[in-house]
Amino acid sequence: MKVKLEKLFLFKEKSKIKAGEGLSEGNFPFYTSSPTLSKWVDNWQYSDPSLIFGTGGSPSIHYSTDRFSTSTDCIVISKKNDIELNEKFVYYYLLGNLHIIERGFKGAGLKHISKKYIQNIEVPIYPIERQNEIVTLLDKVSSLLKKREDAIAGLDDLLQAQFYIMFGDSYNNPNNYETKKIVEICSKIIDCPHSTPNYVDEITEYPCIRTSEIKGGEIIWDSIKYLNSEGHKVRILRLEPMEGDIVFGREGTVGDAALIPNNVNISLGQRVMLFRVNHELVTPEYFWALLRSNGIQFKIKIRTVGATVKRINIKDVKQIICPVPPLKEQEKFGYLVHKHQAFKEKYFMTFSKTKELFNSLIQQAFSGQLNVLEEVALESLIDDIDLEKDKNDVRDIATVYLRELVEKLNDKDFEHLIQYRKAKKVAFQLLESGILTQRFNDKNKSVELIIKQ
Repeated sequence: MKVKLEKLFLFKEKSKIKAGEGLSEGNFPFYTSSPTLSKWVDNWQYSDPSLIFGTGGSPSIHYSTDRFSTSTDCIVISKKNDIELNEKFVYYYLLGNLHIIERGFKGAGLKHISKKYIQNIEVPIYPIERQNEIVTLLDKVSSLLKKREDAIAGLDDLLQAQFYIMFGDSYNNPNNYETKKIVEICSKIIDCPHSTPNYVDEITEYPCIRTSEIKGGEIIWDSIKYLNSEGHKVRILRLEPMEGDIVFGREGTVGDAALIPNNVNISLGQRVMLFRVNHELVTPEYFWALLRSNGIQFKIKIRTVGATVKRINIKDVKQIICPVPPLKEQEKFGYLVHKHQAFKEKYFMTFSKTKELFNSLIQQAFSGQLNVLEEVALESLIDDIDLEKDKNDVRDIATVYLRELVEKLNDKDFEHLIQYRKAKKVAFQLLESGILTQRFNDKNKSVELIIKQ
């Protein structure tokens, strides 16, 4: 059975706070039309468990049980009191079916979705026990996804800390390294062509890097746009990017930088600069990290202009003074960068696999095939176990996935030793509580676990 959202939820009064009033720090989350929560405020507007829809740009949905505020570009809904409903069940359903929300965005320029369209969205409603089971399952996998995402971010923090340990503050230069202007450090500095590239709809061998793809010190390939061979040739007339060059955002997201990987046929979009270092003075890895260090970021910030769209002039970038440590020290740091990238790639592969499973699990859950991926849910619960704790919360395993746990332990069906050790820790806890017991299997000549009747 499907029911319209207006039958299940109360539509709250819209906020009058503009998105630009959000802060980088604050006491309460501040949701805007962005799919990513990145702003905060000091006062809250809503406190009930709520779903939050972004109404401008592209489809987005958030779920909150804490106090929060929103910009005027959001619609907030909370469950009606007389409805037996787990709000997060609806959130997961819509998160896994964003195309339903996307269909409501209309307009020639910046597209918007109307309150009426959201009110008429239909969602499936299951018995509350089934809703809770689905939410519990998806919560656990979502938690695992968040932990792996945090682990990737932690690697970046460690590398930045290592840069500071080795070279000190890049603004004050406490080690009294020789200093040079960026224009002296680099053998080539170019501004990208200012014309708009002629992007093509299909994926080709000519990716074009824009400022929106330079995030967190790396190139984000998910949203990349492509050129045909003719368009690519136009973009590289000044200089063809090569491995080890550094791309730099000079407008919009000013100051972020990324190393060009061992990837051929890359060209540059609008508002991007390219640096090619003088290898007798600096290594690409050091210069990339230097640009992203707090000291140089401050120097970039004070040279940034523009009230609406932030930008920095290429002549101002060239004059920024930077410390230049001995080349051997830079090369040591370069080794750490490559080691970091290898670890990050490994972590990201695990993260991508978990995200893929999470998305698949959502589809399975709402098509009545929840049992297909029960093993995934069990493994996510096991991964949450802390080997350092005497006792862990194993209620979900004991009440929902006990049979699967016993089967995996008896078959020793685990991907790695740590997971097996965590599963055994759960088993010992369940043996102590009397939920499980042991018996000798004459056929296999081994001790096996069984669920106590």
